[in-house]
Amino acid sequence: MRCAAGRLHGGDDAGSGGLENQPDIGDEDPFVILRNVNYGGNPIKRTTVLQAIRVSLTGIRFAEFILVPPRRLGLHSPVQHAQLRFVFQPEMAADTPHIYDDVEDCIDGIIQTVGNLIVLALQLGLGKAYRITNAPYRRVAVDPKLHLTIVTALSLERPRSHNDLEKRFMDPLMDRIFGDSPELAYLAPVRTNSLPANIVFMEFFLNPGKCLNNDNEQQNYISSNYTHVVRDLLALGVNVCAQMVSREETDGKTWYSLRCNSDLTLDLVRQMRAPGQQNRRMAVVAEIVQRLVNEGKITPRIDKSTLAVLLEAGAVHPQLDHPDVDWLRKFGIFKETITYEDGSIRVNPDLLIDADLTKGGGMDAVVQHCLGDRLKEGIVMHGGFFLGPHKFYESLRNMDAVERKKFCMTSVMFVNQLYGNPSLATLQRTDARYFNTCMMMTMGGAACSDGLENGKVVSGMGSCPGITGFRMSSGEISRNT
Repeated sequence: MRCAAGRLHGGDDAGSGGLENQPDIGDEDPFVILRNVNYGGNPIKRTTVLQAIRVSLTGIRFAEFILVPPRRLGLHSPVQHAQLRFVFQPEMAADTPHIYDDVEDCIDGIIQTVGNLIVLALQLGLGKAYRITNAPYRRVAVDPKLHLTIVTALSLERPRSHNDLEKRFMDPLMDRIFGDSPELAYLAPVRTNSLPANIVFMEFFLNPGKCLNNDNEQQNYISSNYTHVVRDLLALGVNVCAQMVSREETDGKTWYSLRCNSDLTLDLVRQMRAPGQQNRRMAVVAEIVQRLVNEGKITPRIDKSTLAVLLEAGAVHPQLDHPDVDWLRKFGIFKETITYEDGSIRVNPDLLIDADLTKGGGMDAVVQHCLGDRLKEGIVMHGGFFLGPHKFYESLRNMDAVERKKFCMTSVMFVNQLYGNPSLATLQRTDARYFNTCMMMTMGGAACSDGLENGKVVSGMGSCPGITGFRMSSGEISRNT
């Protein structure tokens, strides 16, 4: 079903307008057409982009209609905006990815899936998917029926020389560093304030100091704390996320890496999909293990006392069950080859022992045949994104798979704050210290890194994620310990 988009002027008054074209309605499965849906625009220029959207009724579990009042005025104030949310059956999610060999075919697939209005999210800093970003930009720039909003942060570009001396020094150096890496197609138009009328560019973290005299960058800046960015991206209607991904085969398994930027993509993709159920029991067990390590009751070296302490702490049942054996194996307490079979533990094809630790000889048999050597799954460092020289990346590439897994690139929601599992996160941050940089510290202890007195944004809240997030998480750690 083709969606038509219109671009109307008039800000708040545009909601009552119509569209130049309306979707064709064919003989298909039941669906509803939502007309005049606010799908973006530029509030500074009082421009609103409206979209007519077709929503299939097949597989819908329920729908929610939410009225949202202005935050400062309370529940009895006039409605600020409304949200209509459809929740589909989990089996309706598209689990099978479409793999394209040609970037233009990929853009065709995106338009076919989301319609003529693309709201594209790119990660902060390095790792942007240049080709998959440049292709829709160039397509939309020459097709006024399409509309593109790019939402990202810190769009880095190749430094440019300003005189002959700089050119002779910088050009060979830049060629050696950047090679044939393509430039982001939107950067030059953003820098010169010459973006096409149907393309909007927004950032939540600006290249520090470079955008002070750029009106579009200043007006479209998104003031968002790092750990709130995903929430704000979803509020902007993001429907496409472009991420550079690498693939590796290790021990017969296929692994995908989000490379140097996993900070927001993990949470954004998770929330763009149907929410899944987390394994709460595994989280609770991980808390127990971390607490016992912190207290010195168990050590990285595994022996009979390790299993006895876990049993006393309630981490495992006296009669081991399937989840017990799974996580004992996961953390290296049991050998990789140990499996659970109907009340018994399979040691090897010829040996099956009782999983009941309370029976005579049960504990000794498990200790003799099942225990591993050292705890596993320990992480040296969690990171949301990183930047570094070639030697840094070369060191990471040359690590073996076991060593590389100790450096976990993950969500900024975990790195900067205690979201998800605060009890475990608190235990992992015992004696934590927090460091960050800012433009200025006042005598009263206030950190300044957002903007100037005249209201212009230097870099934004993205430049001081720790100043807000770290302060909040350190306060929670102090309260919970």
